[in-house]
Amino acid sequence: MGSATWGKRNMKRTAIYCRVSTSRQEKEGDSIPAQLDALREYIRQRDDLIPAGEYVDAGISGTKEQRDELQRMLDDVRAGKIDLVIVTRLDRLHRSLRNFLNMQSVLEKNHCEWLAIWEPIYNSSTAQGRMIINTFVNLAEFEAANTSSRIRQVFEYKAQQGEILSGKVLYGYQITDKHLTIDPAAAPVVRALFDEYAKNNSLSDAVRLAGELGRITDIRSMKRLLKNRKYIGEYRGNPNYCPPIIERTVFDAVQIGLARNIKQSQKRTYIFSGLLVCAECGRKMAGTNHATRRNGKEYPLTLYRCNGHYSPMGHCSQSRTISESTIEKAVLKAVKAEVDKITIEQSKPRQTGAQRAKPAKEKAIMRKLERLKAAYLNGAIPLDEYKTDREQLTEELTALKASEPRKTAPAVRLDKVFTSDFETVYKALNASERRRLWRSVIKEIRMDAGKNLDIIFL
Repeated sequence: MGSATWGKRNMKRTAIYCRVSTSRQEKEGDSIPAQLDALREYIRQRDDLIPAGEYVDAGISGTKEQRDELQRMLDDVRAGKIDLVIVTRLDRLHRSLRNFLNMQSVLEKNHCEWLAIWEPIYNSSTAQGRMIINTFVNLAEFEAANTSSRIRQVFEYKAQQGEILSGKVLYGYQITDKHLTIDPAAAPVVRALFDEYAKNNSLSDAVRLAGELGRITDIRSMKRLLKNRKYIGEYRGNPNYCPPIIERTVFDAVQIGLARNIKQSQKRTYIFSGLLVCAECGRKMAGTNHATRRNGKEYPLTLYRCNGHYSPMGHCSQSRTISESTIEKAVLKAVKAEVDKITIEQSKPRQTGAQRAKPAKEKAIMRKLERLKAAYLNGAIPLDEYKTDREQLTEELTALKASEPRKTAPAVRLDKVFTSDFETVYKALNASERRRLWRSVIKEIRMDAGKNLDIIFL
């Protein structure tokens, strides 16, 4: 702690700190290189200072306390590696009085001083200097607050005029004369994603459809897209900010579904969520919590029901439900049968040779899928027709690939997972672990009106 002694001279280990928050500051000569040059030269001209590291925060406001390089410098101060911190100006350190006082407390406890070389009036080693510093920081904080308020007012005015506030454009729109206008190529994709979620209530399905339509995304980004009110023309209190892409009834139905999913996910994990499908309409079946009474006691019960029947946008007649325990029993039985079947097939002689016609047929189907997608995006066919034709072509492609000799890799995986004592191991898994297990080996489970389950393995 304190300063280091070099020969007969008391040397101060000096740290350089630089910060810039805006491009305007860069242009006005307060850039990081300019600060570094000035601070390095200051150390060179002093015979009582030695360099003790350089700490640079670029593009970060002085009102923010959690700056990576500032915190790293303070850690080194606490470790006794620094005796003096130098900056070009006081506001490079902080523009918030509270944050400045927090930093000053750390410096004082560790016997570290600081100096603003372009503002020598600020001297942290005297009571008068500290009083002047506190006054300045108060003024800087006031200025920063006023600047933020003015910026917010400008943004609010632009929003009310329907003007864009940044160069980043929301997918589905384009910029025309500083206003958002509908992108005719991307808007159909946005509508398809909203329709998909409104019908199936599944983010995974929406992400999958986005990929098929050429829009690669993830579940988190998809959720943000579906919650963005610009798609109904609203932004910052302006109901007519931009032309809407999505009808309000569809948007509201999607928000109800998203809220329901959040509430359900907070309560419990549904093992077969995303896997169970209604055979009548093809929509996902959602898990719900119920209770049943036996012998005067109440027991929790998890049921699955068709989203197409219960969703505000759905019209499926499938109203029957099925319990999670019933599905588990059926899946466990099917797994045993699948392992036995694969074992028998592996014992048979492997087929040799490949049908030369198959690659050509696969390519033809892929071309049809591309033309189908283009027809939908160009408005030539509606979404329902697109999905029906896509499903048919996908089934043809799946059947074509299924006719090839079975590869052994999936069987090996099943043999490793589903051992003779698997049911005992399965009972010890929690709901999340069971969900991950089934999603790793099952593609889909279809339930018809008679509660018959068709389990399709990957």
